[in-house]
Amino acid sequence: MTFICDISFKEKVNIFSFEYLKCILFVVELNDDSYIFTKKLYSKLITTSHILEDFLDFHGAKKNKEWIFYRELSATIRHLALACYSQRHILNRFKFYFFENTRYDTFKLEALDTLKILQEAIKLAAPVILEEARRLEIKLPDRGYDLSFFPGISSIQQLDHNIDDFNSKAQQRENLTRISSEFLEVVKDFEQFAFYERYDLKTINTLVPDQFNEVIIRRYEMLIHNIQSSFDSYVVNTKSSSQNLILEQLRSHFSIVFHLLQVAGSLLHFYERHLHDIGFKDVYKNVSESLSNLIDPDVV
Repeated sequence: MTFICDISFKEKVNIFSFEYLKCILFVVELNDDSYIFTKKLYSKLITTSHILEDFLDFHGAKKNKEWIFYRELSATIRHLALACYSQRHILNRFKFYFFENTRYDTFKLEALDTLKILQEAIKLAAPVILEEARRLEIKLPDRGYDLSFFPGISSIQQLDHNIDDFNSKAQQRENLTRISSEFLEVVKDFEQFAFYERYDLKTINTLVPDQFNEVIIRRYEMLIHNIQSSFDSYVVNTKSSSQNLILEQLRSHFSIVFHLLQVAGSLLHFYERHLHDIGFKDVYKNVSESLSNLIDPDVV
């Protein structure tokens, strides 16, 4: 079996760039500043930029001064879109989360502001990507996707909950006690990073990445994901009751913490790997500076 074909790199880069650039053209051609990108658009940006990045890495773009910037731009879009996807998910699901009213509206507004800032970063990068593609003589699609290709995820109806959980109540309580204890242990451990006022940029720069970084966040993300999965497997109950409303509220806390950690992990990865320090050679420094001029590291 052979994994090499006779199609040239130049031909293949056009193939692997096509859908990605079609998304980028959609972003550039979008004239509505009030439009909030949908999860389907973010998903398309994630998948197309990821396969392009893999293709470029396979052919050594990270060590080629002609192609490294195009490669870094695809990585930029991927990690920003990953963060946006999770943030958009939080906003989409917000009405289904069961939180106390205290600071509910403030949190939602700040979550939306964060999404808009990240979305704006993608919009700033888009024309630079097209310019770089033209420089590399990559064939651009004739036009971007139609707006109808990226509908929102919600509709006018919800499906009925008609599957009941027949788990033993005693077993369910035992599982709930175990899972809740695990969650409280994670919360207790995370308290070392707690703060109650906004940090200024100088303080943030002393903390990230030396004391607070992607490795730390990914660990907590994994722990919360495991807790959420255990809850769904061993506690979930679909019948409508006051007890289940409490369980849904607990599940909401697992979910929103998990997705916030996903956002933080994606942004920390992008900052640490692509903006903070990506190498000592001049070409890497130049690329890092170009990205920093495009995407403000302080905003990330």
